[in-house]
Amino acid sequence: MITLLVGLTIDTQYVEQFEQAVQVLVDKSRQEPGALRYELARTDTGRYYIVEQWASQQALDAHENTAHFIAFGEMAATWITHREVFECTEKP
Repeated sequence: MITLLVGLTIDTQYVEQFEQAVQVLVDKSRQEPGALRYELARTDTGRYYIVEQWASQQALDAHENTAHFIAFGEMAATWITHREVFECTEKP
């Protein structure tokens, strides 16, 4: 199992667009094979976190090649001012 914690800071002028686009990403990602968890949280300071859990590296790789993931990345590239990704891999 692979767990990712993605921290995002969004330019304040794009928050509304980001929230709409990221909700599409979350909804579609939850339906993917191998998706065990895909959650979005926002802090009081406007920082966003996505918690992802994938059954395997293959499932994560497939996710990163989906049309909705690629489209979100292209849209959000100019909205995101800071990004951090933490990964934890649980070996069977």
